Amino acid sequence: MLIAKKPQLGITPLGQRRTAGFTLVELLVVIAIIGILVALLLPAVQAAREAARRSQCMNNLKQMALALHNHHDTIGALPAGAVMSGSAGIGSLNYHNGWTREIMPFSEDAALADLYDPDIAVTHRTDPGAKAFRETQVPMYTCPSDLPMVLANPSSGPGNSILFMTSSYKGNAGRGDGFVTWYLLEDLPEKSRGKGTGCIWGWRGPLHAVAMDNSVSLRPEKFKSISDGLTHTLLVAEGANRYQPRRPYWAYTWGNCLLSQPTAQPRTLLGDYEACTALPEDNNGQSQFTPLSGRSRRACMSGWYAFHPGGMNGAMCDGSVDYISFDMDLHVFSCMGSIAGQDGENIADQVSTGGRR
Repeated sequence: MLIAKKPQLGITPLGQRRTAGFTLVELLVVIAIIGILVALLLPAVQAAREAARRSQCMNNLKQMALALHNHHDTIGALPAGAVMSGSAGIGSLNYHNGWTREIMPFSEDAALADLYDPDIAVTHRTDPGAKAFRETQVPMYTCPSDLPMVLANPSSGPGNSILFMTSSYKGNAGRGDGFVTWYLLEDLPEKSRGKGTGCIWGWRGPLHAVAMDNSVSLRPEKFKSISDGLTHTLLVAEGANRYQPRRPYWAYTWGNCLLSQPTAQPRTLLGDYEACTALPEDNNGQSQFTPLSGRSRRACMSGWYAFHPGGMNGAMCDGSVDYISFDMDLHVFSCMGSIAGQDGENIADQVSTGGRR
């Protein structure tokens, strides 16, 4: 009886070898498809991560706004943006406190409240408590989209030779014009100066500096003083900067290390102090932005910025948090800095691109 032989593995009945696996063309097609899928997925993953970071940043600002409201309810006023020893001779001034330290007992973070010590001199070079205080990274003052927090030397002031931990946010000291500094009490206007004459007393912000010797008639503000409206007035926002000495420093309560000013100049939203000061001193045909960097480049010292796409987060005086577009009208942005500027701008319709919280 004849028994048919089974064909050997890999050999066809006709004796031809059978090919196994993919051809080169098929392999290349599969690789190309995988590459396209990865290219499609990566932006979505990055967008989801940024959305999470932005949400955390907005939550930080919400917590700060609530702490400031709690301070106001308990003490009867907002904290001073910075407490200075006086107003004469910036080089001789010392600082004593500021809003970032004063809201610690009113935050919902127990560890942050325990960290607060009103008697500590944070510039003390040998005290271990002072060193630990100024070198601590505080999550509430850290935006996840910002540059990594580092120990660095601030740009100016009595503690600029000491290392402080960087942070991400600045309080609104008031509306700027390149000259006035509501955070260092420089070139302040006369209280009697009327509307329409440039910088007026009503341009001060909710968190301006205060002089301990009462040489300047600025006192911590109350919500009832904000006649421009709580929903229209900026309280705290992001102040990131690529130039490390000009980044915010939460424990270093000196001037623009924790305070800034909305100013109607495009350069103030660059997020880079060196790039800002390198711009030419002309107005590019935009007379509404004159003067530009002002005296001592103060407009560049009063910048705002964030590493979110197209804008930054900011808390308003009513406690809401907005996403503020970098493309917004700069005059409207500057009007957000004053508490009694009587600007008449319908700011609420022009500020937000991301919705309030």
